[in-house]
Amino acid sequence: MFPIDGWPISGQELSFAESLLKDLAPLGFRIRAENGYVHVNQTAPKSMHSYQGFYAEAHRRVHKRLVAENRSQIIEFESTFGDTVFVEGKQLDFASIDPRLRPVDLTRRANPTPRDAAIMDYVRAYQTIASRRSVGRENAYILEDCGQPTRPVMGVLVLASPRYYQPHRDEVLGWLSPTELRSLSIRRQQRFQKLRLAGLNRVMQVAVCCALPPYSRLGAASLLAIAPFTAIVRNDFQQRWYDRGTNKDPDLVAVTTTTSMGLTGTPFQALYTSMFFDPQSSDTKGEKWNPNGTVYARIGKKHPWLPSITIRARDPRVEFQSLISDDTWSLALAVAGPQINPKRRDSLLACMSPGLRHQMLKFALDRIGLTTRIFQGNRIGVFLGAIDRPSLDSLREGSPRAARPSLSWEKAIRRFKSEYGNVESGPCLTEDRRRAVCKRAARAAAITLDDILLSRH
Repeated sequence: MFPIDGWPISGQELSFAESLLKDLAPLGFRIRAENGYVHVNQTAPKSMHSYQGFYAEAHRRVHKRLVAENRSQIIEFESTFGDTVFVEGKQLDFASIDPRLRPVDLTRRANPTPRDAAIMDYVRAYQTIASRRSVGRENAYILEDCGQPTRPVMGVLVLASPRYYQPHRDEVLGWLSPTELRSLSIRRQQRFQKLRLAGLNRVMQVAVCCALPPYSRLGAASLLAIAPFTAIVRNDFQQRWYDRGTNKDPDLVAVTTTTSMGLTGTPFQALYTSMFFDPQSSDTKGEKWNPNGTVYARIGKKHPWLPSITIRARDPRVEFQSLISDDTWSLALAVAGPQINPKRRDSLLACMSPGLRHQMLKFALDRIGLTTRIFQGNRIGVFLGAIDRPSLDSLREGSPRAARPSLSWEKAIRRFKSEYGNVESGPCLTEDRRRAVCKRAARAAAITLDDILLSRH
């Protein structure tokens, strides 16, 4: 048999190719043997607008596998804490919903309660693309509904240390790439690296922004998205990361985040800064940092406020290597190490480091004429969040903020309640708007335990 590139492959290699491309069928791959040749084809989305639907099954399979791998812990959590964490739609008193955001320190020295730690782990697995516990700084929050008798969990927010290099963010903030740094003198390199480190101390990554049903049907994820810019999170950030020697002025200036299913992220859209700003309780807000005046904006090809700068970074893509089944991994090892006893393959794979697995996979793919690019899925959006342009200018310049505006948690809650209640009832509420509000509340009221529990997804 011959792959497209034309060199012979063995029966073992053909078995690996067939098993691999069966795993990757949700990405549009098909394989067939005909007239002594192996043909590999891939269908693709017809347009950018159809990306989300095209890759939905791949995302579903990845999440299903994650849930299966953690099934015992998930079921244990649901049986132990389910009565107080979850609430069905029919039991929800909409008029009494009272969102409270509570900081949770998950470090060992803080000795978090088993319930809080379990909630965070459970919701991390709830996201389509799961988030692991952060390396470095982490600020975690549980959003609870204190208006219900059991104080059920509405959702979870986790802010984590940002990546050292993130091309979209770095180009917006003027932080030089490794290639650009190498062309400078050692002295100038050190100056720009110092600017970057100072900036990274004032930026966090939104690692988890996840609302649980029925609250997710009411838009609670958008409420969580506003939280990093409120006094609740700002004060927690200052208390957690103040250090007399190295960080005397912890100031959360901006956050970054990425979407998973496509270029846009629903919780981060249409959050206009003016909706949530209260001049009576905040420092003065400067000019808007993006043309729409939103808290979050996706970083595209145009710089948000410097029209002469074009963003060169490419949109990252989801990697679907986790679609590979255990059988395919075993066949990859058979290709990479044919002398290995088949009975020992599973034990070898179990103790193999991720780096060694990656090398083995690359070798096996090369044998059949393919590359790791076959695991690439949909493009994902890179979002930046901030209140105003002076805040981001301070990151570009490496200087402290003169004014430190914040958004109002109370205004965020009022806006959240208006999405399902009658807070905005009266002449200003159009009939279309009224129907949308009623529909959203009805969807939440219809949520059952089967819709909520991860073990039943």
